Amino acid sequence: MGGSAAIVGGRALPWIAAGIVLGALLLVATNGTWWSRAQARLPWMLQPIFHDWHVVRAGLETYAAGADPLAMTGHPYNYPRAVLQASWFGGQYLSPVLAGLGLAAAGLGALAFALGRSGWLTAALAAGLMFSPPVLLLFERGNLDALVLFQVVTGLFLLVPGRQPWIQAGGVLLLLASSLVKLYPAVLLAAGVLYWSGHRRRWHLAALVGFLALALWQQDELALIFRKTGRGVETSYGWAVAGSRLGVDHTIAPEMVGVVLRLSNGISFAVLAVAALIGWRLRTRLGGWSMDPLDRGLFWAGAVLYVATFAIGSNWSYRLVFLLLCLPGLVAAVRGRGWKLWGGLGLVLLVGTMLVPFESTPTTFYLVQATEWLLAGWLTVGAVAVLADRQAARY
Repeated sequence: MGGSAAIVGGRALPWIAAGIVLGALLLVATNGTWWSRAQARLPWMLQPIFHDWHVVRAGLETYAAGADPLAMTGHPYNYPRAVLQASWFGGQYLSPVLAGLGLAAAGLGALAFALGRSGWLTAALAAGLMFSPPVLLLFERGNLDALVLFQVVTGLFLLVPGRQPWIQAGGVLLLLASSLVKLYPAVLLAAGVLYWSGHRRRWHLAALVGFLALALWQQDELALIFRKTGRGVETSYGWAVAGSRLGVDHTIAPEMVGVVLRLSNGISFAVLAVAALIGWRLRTRLGGWSMDPLDRGLFWAGAVLYVATFAIGSNWSYRLVFLLLCLPGLVAAVRGRGWKLWGGLGLVLLVGTMLVPFESTPTTFYLVQATEWLLAGWLTVGAVAVLADRQAARY
């Protein structure tokens, strides 16, 4: 009886942590003194709080007035035009504090649900990582990645075997919707085509084709988004970040920055290609790595999203929050057969990546970049093995 109570209590840890983070955001957003205290400890915080939602709201106001904020050079709006349709529902009138807290509640709730159901160890790790810099950055910014996180977790939950076909179709539509809010989740539609068979593959394929057709129809949108999206250094990850930092610090001559970036690009894709080959060869050894269907989906989603965004070159670090979806799978690997070492090192790399502060010494900074490169390769091995496991794909 006591053991069962301990398990139940342990699984509540992510919900408790989520409640604390949400309460802190409410306090900081509504009290100037507490904002100042928080900003003194977290110098990357911006004022006003929920900065990214202010950008979205400004875009909605401009769109409601009859102009295209994405096409305006001086306008900060840099999201897909699909988001602008929220102006039809009065999104521009939504209070920034209410919107920011709503996004945080959705994202934190998704994490607590996904990670509080897979045992005490996963729940405890998840609860601790709720206070990590990338998670706090995401919700302090009020970024739409919080909505994407909610859509991805809910979509994968609806795709679990045993659901009615129309419910599973709704899961695919949620993944498609997340790709219309931000572009990068479209990689999950491609992964679904590789992974699932039967009607779920057909739904994923149809959604992927629809997304690509829309992207081709509005190619200017992609170009504008990439052109208007800034690239950070301290608060970023990806293969290009270390090379960019060398240029910023004037460690190398300016004319060498491009050479270093091209070299980094080639090395990163070589690492991912070798890791993918290893994962393909290990696909038959998954019998000792036991996960329930939802945890399996969460793992490959988190791994695919991290590897794909890493391969882009540079992403703001709040996107590292999707790494947390890998926790149940990595813990299962540690507890299974044949994948213990892989799962254990994967956990170490993941936790280390999440906990390092954004402001660091150059030595620490480059060590973190090396860790993230290794993590990208490490997760590629597991993601490819899972996606290539045709037996599990039939469920």
